[in-house]
Amino acid sequence: MNIEQKSFPNRLHSWLTPKCERRQTIGKGIGLFASAAFVRNELVAVWGGIIITNEELAQVGSVFPHVKTNAIEIYPSFFLSSVSLTSIDDAERFNHSCDPNVGLKGHLVLLARRAIQIGEELTIDYETISISVDESFSCRCGQPNCRGKLDGSIIRNANWVNNNRGWLSPVIADQAFASFNEV
Repeated sequence: MNIEQKSFPNRLHSWLTPKCERRQTIGKGIGLFASAAFVRNELVAVWGGIIITNEELAQVGSVFPHVKTNAIEIYPSFFLSSVSLTSIDDAERFNHSCDPNVGLKGHLVLLARRAIQIGEELTIDYETISISVDESFSCRCGQPNCRGKLDGSIIRNANWVNNNRGWLSPVIADQAFASFNEV
């Protein structure tokens, strides 16, 4: 066991600020919460993992669903995925919100999108980091602007794209802007 495993028992391949703590949520499983305040653009996490292909993701994800749901497309048909088939890194525990307070910069870095108060759940809009038209799901975020369903169609919504400008993964940004050029 190396020093990182001793100090961070739920750290498999990513970095998560010590200003976060895991907690059980009502109806959404385990989530991350602010144990200290964050300022806008403060570093929250840096994701890591291994690179796998779409075919590998489908094969592994059929047996270990968390691998499929936590993978992030970093180039068409290539994904950053967990290094573990049986464990979840704490930095993978961000729940979805249609009004997130954490966002992705580039492929790996997560920053506070706004000031975050102690006790707030740290959330990210899943559709800013990954779009799965094959597997849509109902949203349970409870925000006033809740979309109700995550199905990949939101990237064709100009208001959503503009509201998330600067927080879209490069792959999602490319897909969103390509959909506007098709019209």
